[in-house]
Amino acid sequence: MDIEQHKHEYCTQGFTVVKGLYTKDEVEILRKEYKDIWLKKLADGEIVQDQSKPLVSLYPRQKDLHFENEKISNFALNEKALNVLMELIEEDVDLISTNYYYKPPGMEGMPFHQDNFGIGVAPGTCHAIWTCLDPADEKNGGMRFVPTTHQLELLIPKKVYDENADTFAGYV
Repeated sequence: MDIEQHKHEYCTQGFTVVKGLYTKDEVEILRKEYKDIWLKKLADGEIVQDQSKPLVSLYPRQKDLHFENEKISNFALNEKALNVLMELIEEDVDLISTNYYYKPPGMEGMPFHQDNFGIGVAPGTCHAIWTCLDPADEKNGGMRFVPTTHQLELLIPKKVYDENADTFAGYV
């Protein structure tokens, strides 16, 4: 990995893609852990499908499970990943939040957004490490970035309530 190339991309574009940072075993452990959590929540009745929003209700976002789950915490605090982030931003980092998104075929993605609007780090900003656990590309719903928007001020999003979408409390 050429850290200087990644740093250049990060500084100019606002993101960089680091492939192969996690081992296949590390990824498989996390995939299995979230699958097991989902199956348990389904069996316990914590997840119930709502026919008016069948995909969103059946595959809800799993937020901040690193607080209670050692395998998720270990993945989130992966030393290799945190070291890359610290090299890119030239600062120490703190873990604020984790999110796991299911993306079955036909499920809507997240709207464009700036993470720091909801998190509110000040001074400065927040940074995210997004990890794709399954192969992803444009055709099946891979991540999309808007280059250079990291140079913008924090934008105040429009409030649009949509109970069928994960719109971050209505902000899109």
